[in-house]
Amino acid sequence: MILLEDGNRILQETVAAQINLSDDEKDKREPFNVRLCDFDDVSYLVEVTKDDLSQMKVSINMPCYHQIEAKGGADAVKTHFGDYAGSAADGFDVTLCVKFAEIKDKEQLIEKISQMKLLILGGAFEYFFRCFKQWLPH
Repeated sequence: MILLEDGNRILQETVAAQINLSDDEKDKREPFNVRLCDFDDVSYLVEVTKDDLSQMKVSINMPCYHQIEAKGGADAVKTHFGDYAGSAADGFDVTLCVKFAEIKDKEQLIEKISQMKLLILGGAFEYFFRCFKQWLPH
């Protein structure tokens, strides 16, 4: 049996490396661009641009997103990522804009970002469970 983690470890480590920079290293932050792919054609882009070193953008492209967007996907993004959700980058479905100075709970944010796919897909399940619950006799 293969046991997989909830989140994407490479995504988690990439995001954590940027969020957990020491005070000395923050002044030396450099632009970077990392593209990752999961085994199920889900892809990620993590970037800090030279135009704005104060924030990191994390984007996800899910082949099924357009099918679940109106059925819980978009609600899940709002619920789990709220203020971080921004306009989706070209070729991606969801983009988070993380301003380093405004992060409150670093570990929780890193964990949530590593689980982006799981949380967004979970929104579709929540949507259909709510619909199903309405049809159950009280």
